[in-house]
Amino acid sequence: MKKIFFATFFALIFLTSINISEAATIYALPEYDTLNIGQEFFVDIKINTEEDFINAVQTTVTFPAHIEITNSDKHNSVFNFWVEDPNISENKDKITFVGGTAKGVSGKSLQVLRIKCKSVGTGAGIVEMTESVITANDGRGTNVLSSIENASITVGVNVKMPETSEIVEEVVIVPQVIEREAVLAKDLPSLPELKVPLYPDPELWYSHQGETIVLWDVPDDITKVALSVDNNPNSEPETSEEGLYTGKNIGSLEEGIHYIHVQFKNNKGWGEVAHYKISIDTVSPSPFEIEISSFASTNPSPEITFRSEDSLSGYSHALVFIDTNERIPVEGTSLVIPVQELGSHSLIVRVFDYAGNSVEDDINYEILPLQTPIINYFTKKISQDEKVFISGTSIPQASVILKIKREGEIISEEIMETNELGSWEGVLNTLLNKGVYTLTVTVKDEREAISLESEQIEIKITAQTILSLGLVDLGWFEIFIIIMLIILIGGGSGIWYYLSQKEMKEAYKIIANRDVKKMSKLLTDDIIVIEKGIKDEKKISAGGKSLIKNHINKLKTNVKKMDKYLGIGISKSK
Repeated sequence: MKKIFFATFFALIFLTSINISEAATIYALPEYDTLNIGQEFFVDIKINTEEDFINAVQTTVTFPAHIEITNSDKHNSVFNFWVEDPNISENKDKITFVGGTAKGVSGKSLQVLRIKCKSVGTGAGIVEMTESVITANDGRGTNVLSSIENASITVGVNVKMPETSEIVEEVVIVPQVIEREAVLAKDLPSLPELKVPLYPDPELWYSHQGETIVLWDVPDDITKVALSVDNNPNSEPETSEEGLYTGKNIGSLEEGIHYIHVQFKNNKGWGEVAHYKISIDTVSPSPFEIEISSFASTNPSPEITFRSEDSLSGYSHALVFIDTNERIPVEGTSLVIPVQELGSHSLIVRVFDYAGNSVEDDINYEILPLQTPIINYFTKKISQDEKVFISGTSIPQASVILKIKREGEIISEEIMETNELGSWEGVLNTLLNKGVYTLTVTVKDEREAISLESEQIEIKITAQTILSLGLVDLGWFEIFIIIMLIILIGGGSGIWYYLSQKEMKEAYKIIANRDVKKMSKLLTDDIIVIEKGIKDEKKISAGGKSLIKNHINKLKTNVKKMDKYLGIGISKSK
């Protein structure tokens, strides 16, 4: 039942969507790790998000048999609502809880729950966490838990410290006992130089807690050391420590500002007091909501404001993420968003305190387009030596951006200004080569707000006009083509005439040769007849003489025809 309820809970609290690349650790931090029987103490359950943002946690904390749970405190928890309140088992050895927050939080030592305990027996044991889940603030409920750090607690058992000879100096953070005779001093002790490895810089805020060890070097003349811890920057220790050590483990400090005061004593008396400041803040800034000048408007750079308080270290700065990729640092609590493109955008604001703890909120907003400008007139067809004229209407006192494209590629952009009535007109300064182009216009106002592109219009650029014949304009190219066509047509006609005449002459030659042969045969036949008549002259009768005479006349006639025909044929065949 709990698992079903827990899954439903996570489904309700996933409010944002950001990329998660790291992991988170849940750990137990006891106030003391070595206790006496009957001693009361606290164990804090904390989370190190490793710079990621989380929004829910579930775990079961089990204590050893000699530790008894007496109460729990969620007052300072980063989780502000609980699906399952901390529930202590009947045996007082387990506590289970499910907590969440509507805003993503991040930090190295986020406070989850404080458990009040009491030692009821002796022995050593582990504070163990099981069934643990930490969900990312990514809209998917990703479990980013990478490790669990349990804690050990010892009650009423002496722990033997290692000998000095067994300790490697580079990793020693355990105070060492000083056993020697002090040398006599001439002056009061020098000011102690304090070192706190867990909190190395007294000017910084820290977001983690743990066993706090303060170290110092002990000069040869020192006989006593006094130490105190409080919230007063100028107080002095009132009692000295038992024994002489090079430091002291002062345990885990609460959140807030603490001061460690250390003073040395030698044979001359007590020296000056050294003060060391430790500032701890593990609580994220308070949840907040982003306010925006408009969730949907034509303004491409709306203003956002955000108010988040931090009672300890205080507000440090914020990071603004636009569409999860543009990161803008902000020192104050407001920002005019840089100009964004048309459409929907997501925005995340992460507020940090001086300890590095953070909380975030997110919104979605939309940039709407201005009214699309209208093209009323444009020159549809011009020659290369002319310029395109275009005019239209749009919003007053704005810039109309005209884009000239060819085959989808922008060739040129030109800007024209609208008057107080919104009218605009202009002549394109770009001289275009011959071809077909498309034009579109958009409008942009002084805020950088912009409209969508208008519908494309098409213009045709022709060659420069040299000769105009009525409705037909001829450029150099067209004239050149016409001349070439005339040359080709004229030359072709001449060649055709020459070839046709040559073929005709050849035909006449063939016909003349044929007719000459035919005429020659006729003449030959007449001559043969006459020759026969002459040989038989004695036998020629009156009829034969008449026949010869006819052949002679016929021969004369054929000779005349042949003379005439040959003259015509020869003249045509030349």
